[in-house]
Amino acid sequence: MLLESLKEKLVKIKQEDLLKQSIGPFILKLSGLALGYIFTYISSKKYGAEAWGDFSLITTIILFCSYIFKLGFDTALLKFSAEYNIQGKIGIIKDIYVKMIKIAIPISIIATLIIILKSGEIATHIFKNSDLQPFLFYGSLAILPNVMIFINSEGLRGIGKIKEYVFLQSVGVYLFSVLLFLFTFFNYSESLIIIQIYLFSNIIIFIVSTYWWYQKVFKHIISTTTSIKDIFKVSFPMFWSNIMLVIFGWTDTLLLGIYSNEKMVGIYNICLKLSFLVILPLLIINSIIGPQFASYYSTKDFLNLKKSATNSSKLIILLTLPIFLVIILFPKFILGIFGEEFTAGISIVLFLCAGQFINALCGSTDIFLQMTGNEKLFRNIIIAATAINILLNLILIPKYAGLGSAIASFISLTLWKSVSVIYIKRKFNITMIFIPYLKKPNLA
Repeated sequence: MLLESLKEKLVKIKQEDLLKQSIGPFILKLSGLALGYIFTYISSKKYGAEAWGDFSLITTIILFCSYIFKLGFDTALLKFSAEYNIQGKIGIIKDIYVKMIKIAIPISIIATLIIILKSGEIATHIFKNSDLQPFLFYGSLAILPNVMIFINSEGLRGIGKIKEYVFLQSVGVYLFSVLLFLFTFFNYSESLIIIQIYLFSNIIIFIVSTYWWYQKVFKHIISTTTSIKDIFKVSFPMFWSNIMLVIFGWTDTLLLGIYSNEKMVGIYNICLKLSFLVILPLLIINSIIGPQFASYYSTKDFLNLKKSATNSSKLIILLTLPIFLVIILFPKFILGIFGEEFTAGISIVLFLCAGQFINALCGSTDIFLQMTGNEKLFRNIIIAATAINILLNLILIPKYAGLGSAIASFISLTLWKSVSVIYIKRKFNITMIFIPYLKKPNLA
């Protein structure tokens, strides 16, 4: 009955461009998730929850550093690319990109050298685990490739190359990780191979992303109209938003690493990855709708801006609901796929999935705010949500371990999305939240 009703609603919007544009990215994103879970399965089965916990901690640190040293340039480039691409001013996009990487590359290299030199102290004094030092060494070498992948892929997204964007962000690293694992799996017994494969895969995708960006943009002549000051005016609020997003997303893993043990980190990380399945439709729609929001807002086409926002919200929740129901109805079976020890995370995965369902229910609020001149407001919202998340984690982890982290994430994520939905409704008169079956949707 439920599936039949969902099919009827999807038929009504089948003619919408958004649904058509989502098919290719959806298949790619699904492929990326499948490859990610294959990589996770191979790693956790071969080396256990503790080794996967070590890898999760290091990739958290590396991704956090990458978010810092890209300085918000990736999201800013998305906004600039979408605005200037619709005007046919590709030369300006090239100019902005060159100015960005002249700053991002040297900073990333310096950061890498500092982490390499201090890797022993970080492993021993912060995480009380000297075995993490070689993981930190190889992981730090992935900072520059990560930064450039983020910037290049968002630039491609801004000029409408959505499939390339999804491949670079979601598929490429896991694709080459799995392929490299197939060549090395039976020859290496040390868990260090996990982070080495992660590094080599990032280098490969960095090269691919640079080649694609070069093909699309660098044949144009530079048009110098945008100053560094103008770039930072857009990127700096987005920089802080990105930092807060990373802190929000990885606070639980880092604090579990400090206050709990590697096994709990490994279990929690698997639950976290499963919860991301719930927002798969949201991530796919966001990859398409972001440039549209920027284009409509820059041309003051508020009618289509509202239509895109409301229709995307409806499509997101209709595609999300079946995924959410499958996970919450069969959590033990799904977790058991990764190993019997991971079934200890049933309560954790339920809370995490509930929080992500609320995230999906509220639609594309984050990218809407960032693409419509409200990046400073979004920064303030995410700072407040992150502060609440950290406080709740500090209170709940010592007593409830991974479950405490999941509860903290659920509460803070709900507050964050609620504030965003209310603000968008009041300022733009756009209802981002859509509850199916509460009322008959009008998708015209």
